Amino acid sequence: MTHLDILAEPKRYDSDNERIPADFYYIASMVRATDTSGYLKSDGFTKRSIAIAFQSSSLMIPPALSFRFISYCLYVWAVKTYGEKNKDMLFHRSGVFTIDPSLDMYIICEDETIIARLVHARTNALIMRDLASSINECLTSALEKISQLYIRTSSDQNHTSDASFITRICCNAPDNPCIRDVSKQKMLAKYGYVLNMALNTKCKQSMLGSQERMKTCEQECPVTNAEFLKEKPTDLDLRRLSLLYMKNEIREFALQLGLNSEDFDNLLHIEETETWKFEVVRKCRNSFALTFRHIKELVKGDPIDFDKEPEKWDIVPTEKHIDKLAPLIGNNSLKFLIELEMEFNTWERINFRHTVERDLVKLNREILEEWRNTFVKCTI
Repeated sequence: MTHLDILAEPKRYDSDNERIPADFYYIASMVRATDTSGYLKSDGFTKRSIAIAFQSSSLMIPPALSFRFISYCLYVWAVKTYGEKNKDMLFHRSGVFTIDPSLDMYIICEDETIIARLVHARTNALIMRDLASSINECLTSALEKISQLYIRTSSDQNHTSDASFITRICCNAPDNPCIRDVSKQKMLAKYGYVLNMALNTKCKQSMLGSQERMKTCEQECPVTNAEFLKEKPTDLDLRRLSLLYMKNEIREFALQLGLNSEDFDNLLHIEETETWKFEVVRKCRNSFALTFRHIKELVKGDPIDFDKEPEKWDIVPTEKHIDKLAPLIGNNSLKFLIELEMEFNTWERINFRHTVERDLVKLNREILEEWRNTFVKCTI
């Protein structure tokens, strides 16, 4: 039943980040709760989210297909808890899932359309393009797999149909979002990828107006690099940055920004190196209104040296690492396998097992697990 996306095992890990065997399962078809959390009405939701829509080539989406798609999302990501009582955000034909501490994914299955929204804690300018693209690829492959299975089991057809779902560009308005029909070639050429496009509510008026107004809307909608560089890094961003550099390098960055000796003296009580590095870059952000543009200029042309702090990189990946990484590889399974220095015949063998059930997350997870279990030296 888990194979058919009827039951979904919750994501839980022990203190060693290895999976805990399930003692209960989610059954999406039995969830009847409605979303009264106010999540879609939260502050700045439109500016913090981007969205795409999957429209069925048939007239409507069967409820059974929606339940299986929600179950698939439960299989890949953990359910978000939200509100004062930290309630699970799982509802009838919809749910909110945690991608990482700063990013959620809101899925809602309607009668004719499935809408997927990525929602950042601060602004959609900070949603990484490659991550969004990989998530889109995983959702697309899952929908095709589920829809083809539904066709085979619910009708007399012995063959599969093509393009059961069509991907559309969707505005990020929480209510009645507008959906635009743009060809795949145009999306790839103009926007780089579907999920890198963040349409605002002006699209509703523009779609009904003149071509000139449509052009204006298109120019205003995409999240640009310039917008990203103007953003102030969060504590999570600073933590990631501080882990990449040695203590003396962090000190040099801080001095270039203007941090004085008195500021460093105030941090002498911190003995743990990683905490000290984090607190230094956090003080720089708070003192000098640090943006991603400043960081870009400071680290320009300075690649990560994996020989520094080798203990950080020499950790063998846990099951939790593998579960988090698998959906981020997306449709680049073969390239990733080659970078891991695995043999091409390994790719052929694993890929053959997934020819019928085309599930990118399972495919990527199997590659990672075989790499971890086969290679003598497999580390982060």
